[in-house]
Amino acid sequence: MLNDMDTPLKKESLKEVRQKIASGQWRESFDSLAGLSSPDDDFVLQTKYAQFFKDMADHLPQLKTIRVAVLASSTVTHFNDVLKFWLAREGFAASIYEAEYSTIHQTIIDPHSPLYEFNPGGFFVY
Repeated sequence: MLNDMDTPLKKESLKEVRQKIASGQWRESFDSLAGLSSPDDDFVLQTKYAQFFKDMADHLPQLKTIRVAVLASSTVTHFNDVLKFWLAREGFAASIYEAEYSTIHQTIIDPHSPLYEFNPGGFFVY
């Protein structure tokens, strides 16, 4: 099983995914990437998955749209693309609203904050 592969083998398998993306095999690319990835992979590898996913995201219309708000006490921008990939693996095309870091309380309390204009269907609070 691909999820049991070590990191060097996964990196090698990503070359095949890249070739599928280059030839416009969007669904096949995504299926290969989803089968290759594991939540236990290190963040560097997960970031690679997210980068590959960015190239194919617009070509996967079967994903259900979801709006997610991310509120954190520190900067988590680097995490958002990875989050989009994992949500896509579960069948969702995510739009993400990220509040400025360390403004959790202010963002939630202010009924006129952009958070409420965004109208998320889900939240991640860190």
